[in-house]
Amino acid sequence: MPRPPLVMITVVAALFAATACTDTGDAAVSPLACETRMFDVQLTRDATETYNVFGELCARGALEGRTLQVLLSGAGYGPVYWDFPYEPENYSYVRRATDAGYATLNLPRIGITPSDRPPGEEVDIDANADVVHDVIAALRAGDDGFGGYLTVGHSVGSVTALAHAVRFPGETDGIIFTGFAHATNQMNIGMLAQGSFAASMDPKFADLPGIDGYIVSKPGLR
Repeated sequence: MPRPPLVMITVVAALFAATACTDTGDAAVSPLACETRMFDVQLTRDATETYNVFGELCARGALEGRTLQVLLSGAGYGPVYWDFPYEPENYSYVRRATDAGYATLNLPRIGITPSDRPPGEEVDIDANADVVHDVIAALRAGDDGFGGYLTVGHSVGSVTALAHAVRFPGETDGIIFTGFAHATNQMNIGMLAQGSFAASMDPKFADLPGIDGYIVSKPGLR
């Protein structure tokens, strides 16, 4: 059976009217249930090294038949971006999406704790796209019975979702871009450069193994 055409959604509000969502009828009454999943991934198709990526899978009620949103955060953010702890009833995207009948997989990018941290010079947009491919392939091979798959990106996560769609066409049923900068200039790039530095220079991260090659935002400048 031919797969449906890829749908790109650039307006977040369109998410909750998207036809890809399968209403299982129990989202309004079932409590939110989350579990941690671990995935074996590679940074390139010909890689010999395998890494672990962790994701938090959440839904209200049974997973079968639901459309799964794979959530990809932006640079300088981790999975907390999608499940903000302050007043989560107002600010948690995970809660809002699962209220609407979706399942979500909040996926820390490779290199972000608790996922493994490969050498920083090996982690680029294409590597992140390959990681997403491995995760979705593992989910499709599993027995959850999801009704469809969307990648949902913020900023760099949007770029990753786009790269994944180009590299692996037809693997998802749609893409949602948020915070996607379509154009930039030297001033913007300079501000980003001035607002970040090597993670090894931040006492919070300096003692973490394999931190060389990674950058973080400077404290107080976010």
